[in-house]
Order: sequence, then C-alpha cells, then structure tokens
Amino acid sequence: MWLAATLDLLFPRRCPGCDGERPDGATLCSICEISLLPVDAFCPHCGAPTALRLEPACCGALADGSRLWSSYLYGGDLQRAIWRLKYERAMHLASPLSSLMAAHPPPWLTSADIDGVVHVPSSSAAMRRRGYNPAGLLAAALCRRSGLTHQPSALIRRPLRQTRAQMKRGADERRQAMDQSPFVVRGARAVRGRRLLVVDDVVTTAATLRSLMETLRAAGARRVDAWTLAATERRR
Repeated sequence: MWLAATLDLLFPRRCPGCDGERPDGATLCSICEISLLPVDAFCPHCGAPTALRLEPACCGALADGSRLWSSYLYGGDLQRAIWRLKYERAMHLASPLSSLMAAHPPPWLTSADIDGVVHVPSSSAAMRRRGYNPAGLLAAALCRRSGLTHQPSALIRRPLRQTRAQMKRGADERRQAMDQSPFVVRGARAVRGRRLLVVDDVVTTAATLRSLMETLRAAGARRVDAWTLAATERRR
C-alpha cells in the first residue's frame, strides 16, 4: 500500500480530459465529468443521436437491422481526450476512455451474445503516421474490462486513394472513399456465423461503419452491431 501511495505522490493520476489531477477511483476530474453528454436516444435507422434532429430520410440506414450505439456526444473535454489519444500519442488514455464507455453501454449489450469484438482498422498511411491504431487500443481495453474476445486481426483496410483525414470529409466524400477502398476480412472462418461487435472511437456520418459492417455480413457474420465512444454532429 505504501508503494501505491508513493507512486500516486510522484505520479499523480491525471484526468484524460484536462490533464489535471483526478480523485481516486474516478475516470475524470469533477469538472470534466460534468461536461460529459451521455446519449440516451438514437435514430432507429442509423444510430444518430436524436438530439441532433436528423430525420430518417436524410441519415442512411445501417444494413440488415444492425444496431449502432454511441456512449456520448463528441465535444468538450471528452473531445480533447479523444484528440490526445488519436493525435498526441497519449496511448495510456485508452484505458480510462474505455471505462467511460463501460459506464454507459448499449442497452442491448447483455442480450446480444457477442462472440467477438473487432475494431475499425486504420489506413496504412495513418498507421505509418501514428504507429498505432486508437480504435484498436480502445477495443482491447474495453475487452479487458468486459471479458469479451478481441479479434484484432480480423480486418484490414486497403489504402485510400485520397489521404484526407476522415473527420475532414463530407458525407458524400466518405461514402465515395468507402466504395473505392473497402475493408477486407482476413480469414472468413473467424467471422462466419459469429455475432460481432465493431468498436470505434468516434462516428460522424457512419459511412465507415456502414461499409465495414456490410463487409462483415457479406463474409458470413451472423450479426454485426457497433459501439463507439462518441458521436459527432452528422454532416450531410
């Protein structure tokens, strides 16, 4: 116990949102925790938070009744924490961010009988730039907490013809990019007949998730649902 106390004194626990000190047992400091915006209502067609006031006609439904859940709205200190994980090599934030996901899980998770968890693979350009996959770190941390089975090598992603970051794309450009560079399943045996959960950090238009989920279903997956840490305001 004295060792833990000494380490806490020398290396105080930091809040992933603001990098300030946080209380024992807490994921965020009290200020950042207040800024969280849990999402409780979604469009039944695409998973968009209904608070964003999107109509079904302009969202684009997911395939075959697949479900999409995002734990929080993307913004405030959570946005800062995700940015640090993705672009500032703050890989240690995957664990506390997975804790936030576990605190606000999909209502259907316990009845989904998930056989395996896959994450959205990064493009080869992003992997060269970062050296790691933020979604993969988040999925691995979430599986350690939940006891679910992570399948980190189930999917690969072909190189994008265009190199613009996904969050800078409009909806039409994202869909076009997904048509040009589909995901590829590594070994159909790991997918066929299985109920899979796709994990990602942020969903914007859902074009990436839609393409990936359709690829998994085409490879024989029994069911494919998705869970993201946050959802942004969708752009048409």
